[in-house]
Amino acid sequence: PQCCLVATAAGGMPLTATQLALLPNTRSLLSRRSQGPQCCLVAAAAGGVPLTAAQLAMTQFAHFMVFPICLGTLFVACEMRHHVLHQRLRAPFLIVISNVCQQVALAAEIGHHHFVGNWELQVALTDMSDLVNGFFYAMLYGSQYLRALALRPRDSPFARWPRRSADVAHMLFDTLMLAAILATPVVYAAQGRCGAGKLSVKLASAASAGTVARMIRVLGVSPTLALVFWLMPMLGVLTFAAYKATLIEFLHFPLAIAFLCAEIAWGAALLSCGAAHSPPDVDCVSSSASS
Repeated sequence: PQCCLVATAAGGMPLTATQLALLPNTRSLLSRRSQGPQCCLVAAAAGGVPLTAAQLAMTQFAHFMVFPICLGTLFVACEMRHHVLHQRLRAPFLIVISNVCQQVALAAEIGHHHFVGNWELQVALTDMSDLVNGFFYAMLYGSQYLRALALRPRDSPFARWPRRSADVAHMLFDTLMLAAILATPVVYAAQGRCGAGKLSVKLASAASAGTVARMIRVLGVSPTLALVFWLMPMLGVLTFAAYKATLIEFLHFPLAIAFLCAEIAWGAALLSCGAAHSPPDVDCVSSSASS
């Protein structure tokens, strides 16, 4: 980047010392960036196991598989089960928005993996923060919070007067999810990857638990399938913990597979919603009423 700056400055007007001093946190930013991500990665890679060419291809393939999986989920939500979702959910369109956010997040992650760290996870062990990674955090965790909000029952608007004690807990949960969507990019901008990661993991755990409960109660998804949806991200968290202990870069592949399986379970849950206790068909109800 220094070469680009020097080349640009040759034909432009560089900053004076006074103008440079007016920039906030200039010294800390320059000292942090002067090391460069490559220095951190090379130092950390000395004790790790890098990816081979075949392992790199497998890891890349696993990341790109999120797009057909999410498109399949969109087809299920918009074409195959849209009537069930509209009958049971207050805001089923949030399922579509969360799905799109998930794909945008993975597109940002793929670009970040390609240009920073050469698809290795060692960059995640540093505190290096940038705009693309912050965008990934906002989209990925925002999609999970939106998913939890999307599964609100049809008779539960966001702003409502609680009719029973359970409604108070649901309203607090919905408020927490909305606040988490707004807070994630702000916390990342203020505290970077490390601070946003600690907060997002806790909030995502709450969102996952609430999503599983609503999958079973509102959509009628089998508890087994809902448990698989919950366990797969937990398996991914354990895989990342194993990576931090061993620095084996190929653990990036099962980590990606675990989150892919969670998305497959989510699509299967939408496909199976209402199968056990399907709501009465509108045509059948009208015909029986007329007879």
